[in-house]
Amino acid sequence: MSDPEFNERHMALKALQSRRLHETYRDFSEQRMYRTTCDYFFGEVYNTDDTEARDEAFRRFTDHISKVLGGDIVRCLKRMIRLQTLTLQLDKACTHALLELDAPVDFDMALYERAYREMGRFSEREEQIALTLECLTLAHKIFRRFGIGAGLFALHEFQRVRGDDLITGFLWRGYQAIHKLRRIDPLALAVREREEARLARIFADG
Repeated sequence: MSDPEFNERHMALKALQSRRLHETYRDFSEQRMYRTTCDYFFGEVYNTDDTEARDEAFRRFTDHISKVLGGDIVRCLKRMIRLQTLTLQLDKACTHALLELDAPVDFDMALYERAYREMGRFSEREEQIALTLECLTLAHKIFRRFGIGAGLFALHEFQRVRGDDLITGFLWRGYQAIHKLRRIDPLALAVREREEARLARIFADG
């Protein structure tokens, strides 16, 4: 059964996190070369909506995608899905922590960080950061390969005509966001340094 209080705070948490990511990486998202990459990773890859439909689509097309595009892209997609799954689990745990603190729907960053700290799961937060870095670098490596765009576009168009393009659409948007970016290192380094520093600060404040 749906819990209105939980759902309201869960949506508020996701909105707050979206704003936080936008502010943290504004210096990159305001650069034309990084804008679409930031939008994709901090929007779609971190997006935890409709995970059941996405996971089922992935199970259906893993073998097909592997044969057409190669095993590396399947490995990348698996890591992205693991990141989304972990993020959803942590978001739900943090939402429960907010409810235990009697947080209002319009809770602020200070209360969010208190719930974030009190829920614990530090090692999973570390994994979340590591997965983000892995997905960034692996996706960049794959989508920069010669010829990957043509194969991905053909597969996506085939699935789109069939009305079953959830996974191929996700990959195609990733390709469009990343393939022209020459270097991912500056963004990846910023993610590692900023997210690790933030994690350490939040848990040290307790």
